[in-house]
Amino acid sequence: MAKISFLEELESSSTILQNYEALKEMGILEHIDKLTGEIRDLESILEHAGNLASKQSTDQIIEYMTQKLLEKIAPKYLVFIYVEDFASQAPKVQVYQNMKRVESSFSLPSFEPYRHFFTLTPQSVDFDVFVYMIDRPHLTDPFLVFSPQRIIPILSYGRPLGFVIVGKKVIDQSYTEKEFRFIERLINFGSIAFQNALHYQQAIMDVKTRLFNHSYFIQRLDEELSRTKRYQSKFSVLMLDVDHFKRFNDTHGHLAGDLVLEKVAQTIKSCIRFEDIAARFGGEEFVVILAQCTQNYAWLIAKRILYRIRETVVEYENKQLKVTVSIGLATCNSTQNVPDSATLIQRADKALYASKERGRNRCTLYHDSLDTEKIPADLSEENIYREVQ
Repeated sequence: MAKISFLEELESSSTILQNYEALKEMGILEHIDKLTGEIRDLESILEHAGNLASKQSTDQIIEYMTQKLLEKIAPKYLVFIYVEDFASQAPKVQVYQNMKRVESSFSLPSFEPYRHFFTLTPQSVDFDVFVYMIDRPHLTDPFLVFSPQRIIPILSYGRPLGFVIVGKKVIDQSYTEKEFRFIERLINFGSIAFQNALHYQQAIMDVKTRLFNHSYFIQRLDEELSRTKRYQSKFSVLMLDVDHFKRFNDTHGHLAGDLVLEKVAQTIKSCIRFEDIAARFGGEEFVVILAQCTQNYAWLIAKRILYRIRETVVEYENKQLKVTVSIGLATCNSTQNVPDSATLIQRADKALYASKERGRNRCTLYHDSLDTEKIPADLSEENIYREVQ
């Protein structure tokens, strides 16, 4: 139901003010009605601020802000350009066109010149003013494809994290000052949520690989175990180790080793689902939680990771370097119950050790026979896989 204005409330009231006409002619009632509308807008913004504060990722924050902005003003383009930490150079770009997110090839090589601008000018500006103040066409001309009207910074304690490009309206109308105030207020609250989300992400992420860190992995592993015991569900854990990584570092140097870790991390992430958890366990070891995943399906994912890493090429100093990984797989379900996270990790680690003992560059499923000190001679992938069916 549409909200009625103050004037409508007053006119429909059973008690008619004696001086109503006089107040109306003086513009006082209209002014009160305007103030009432502004109060409602502020109440709406405060509600949005509370909702934004509950978001834990930058993607969730951007989706929420976009939804509310599109409901209110419907710009033809809405573009978010931001970095995920203060050390980042190349920013991320999310483009919304005609009220929906679109894939875009648009990119910027560096955020640094824009960071410098918004450090000196920490406020929203019209695009024409933005162009005039920067006075470097190669930094502003790329944005013309978005029909830009306003540029609004995303700030964290005064430090720029990014900016939002607000394009022209879908319908050919100008923005009102009230609409610009709404946009700026929402993005200001979004900036606070952005800052909190980035701090949270930095606390749970491994800086080098951009995967989750060890402590967050253990936390999620405990949660999955509790869920499995309570709801009789299932999940699997992969443990991966880069083969002969020390030898690789000694031969090509630690910078090349860092590139390998980053490439392996990216490949792992590309092979799993959004709800799965990939983490750096330590050194050159990685772990993956495959949520609600049967042993058979986990095996297929492990093999996919194995093959893709085997095919991956790392470019370093005009050399094409290749690496492989060894993988161990352990499963927890209603029939293969695991008492605690340490036991499950130990099982995945034993399977990983078996892969290494058998020549590396392969995957092994955990099996009771791995608990013996000596690995059986017939412990091939095919034999184990058949036995655990």
